Amino acid sequence: MDTTVRVGLPLFFMLSGALLLAKPYDSVSRFYLKRFPKILIPFVLYSAAYYVYVHTVEKPSPMSFSDLVIALVREPQFYHLWFVYSLIGLYFIAPFLSIAISRVPTRTLWTGILVLLAILQVRQFSHLAGIGINGALFLVSPWLLYFVGGYAITRLDAHQYSLAFFGLTVFGFISTFFARAAHLQIGIFDQGLNMYALAFGVFGLFMGAKHLPADGAILDRLMSTISKYSYEIYLVHPLILVWLRDTVFKMTELHPIWNTFVLTSTVLFGSLLVAAVIQTLVTGPCLRAADLFSAR
Repeated sequence: MDTTVRVGLPLFFMLSGALLLAKPYDSVSRFYLKRFPKILIPFVLYSAAYYVYVHTVEKPSPMSFSDLVIALVREPQFYHLWFVYSLIGLYFIAPFLSIAISRVPTRTLWTGILVLLAILQVRQFSHLAGIGINGALFLVSPWLLYFVGGYAITRLDAHQYSLAFFGLTVFGFISTFFARAAHLQIGIFDQGLNMYALAFGVFGLFMGAKHLPADGAILDRLMSTISKYSYEIYLVHPLILVWLRDTVFKMTELHPIWNTFVLTSTVLFGSLLVAAVIQTLVTGPCLRAADLFSAR
């Protein structure tokens, strides 16, 4: 189950790249004004909530507004918020990146992706061989590779390469499964070759799929609803998870598989409910106010 769900984060970056790099932008400022408030406003509000939670519940200590501001710039206020910092960085370069890669032939783009992948794998395995390599040689983010890779797949006839994508998916899943079982410490969930294979394979199969849920079908409506609140579901879910795990579910009392499915589904729909309420009452009005301000 862990192997199955761990591909979700790489797939999010691939989807983001496929959507944001699809065409060059006429105005960088318009790109920033349209997209950054949707990321930054919920991020700041939820980070402030986690700041208060940590300083009152986990590690009681004095709080101040100036300390909060410095803390937001310095580090994530809860373990999962690192993701937003990476996303903000990619949003900063997205309009320039879209201009650059739109002029690159597809074959050259894929060559570049393979070169970057090779560089990242050298970094992954060099320490296993006891080789000390200067870290300045590896200023390549794995999330940037997923970001560009998602866009690169949209430039292919994915259905034509469905067999290759299926092979990547099978290889990626099996290798991730055994690497996870063996507790290999080589970043198998971020920049391991196994996860690149799994993510690229799954995303390629999705892009080449001919039979997706019809508009208005139950699954389509469910996916659309979750999609609307997905960002805030991600932001709020750790608190829901901790509360449910510690107060409702005892992970050692029930069968682990049954308990995992129950806890996961409860966290999802509990987070969906909380995110919907917060978006309706707090983040939604803030975003609308930001839209009015930017329109002026």
